[in-house]
Amino acid sequence: MTTSTDYTMVVKNALDHLGFAKDELAYLALTSKPEAAIRDRLALRLRENFPVVGREWQRADLVAFAERARDARPVLIVELKAIHTLTGVKPRFVRECAGYIRSDLAKATLLAAGSDAQVLALLVAVHIDALPEGLPAFVVKYASMTKSALRTPGGEVALRAVCNRVVRGEIVEQAGARIVESGSIAGGSAYEVRVDIDYWILSPDPNAVDIAETAT
Repeated sequence: MTTSTDYTMVVKNALDHLGFAKDELAYLALTSKPEAAIRDRLALRLRENFPVVGREWQRADLVAFAERARDARPVLIVELKAIHTLTGVKPRFVRECAGYIRSDLAKATLLAAGSDAQVLALLVAVHIDALPEGLPAFVVKYASMTKSALRTPGGEVALRAVCNRVVRGEIVEQAGARIVESGSIAGGSAYEVRVDIDYWILSPDPNAVDIAETAT
């Protein structure tokens, strides 16, 4: 499917200027899955470029419209998925992540059928450089898995590099996608732990097996 307008850089610019308060994103990402928070703030930023932006339209995470009308069709559909750099490189998580992205892209491609809407997937990876000390275990999301991952030779720096390599390799290949942009968001710190969000903007790979088949 071809689109008349490429909104990739509009999405990237919005991601790079989400406008969270100091250390707000760090706390949200450290203590929960940040998909909803990032989606909601991304929607707010995209309203600067589109007259109408909606969430959860026909099970799509985020949609943007070029006109304000009851029968308007979206010109942009974005699906979001979050992982952790320290745990998301495990084979089981890689397969699950790729499967979710492939399914989301297939669903969005079907929703865009008959229009020139652009379909994108946003994969975000939470990265922390340590585990905070002196907190109840439930406060930090995936604390036990993260503690185990941090014992890996090379620590968090090596795992972050591995995650980037896995995303650019196995995940995009298994998802039938290609990376069109990427970047990193400085989330600040929470409980003396630095938090960053790496992200990759994906689109369906036209050379992959028909991705819409996975939604049927």
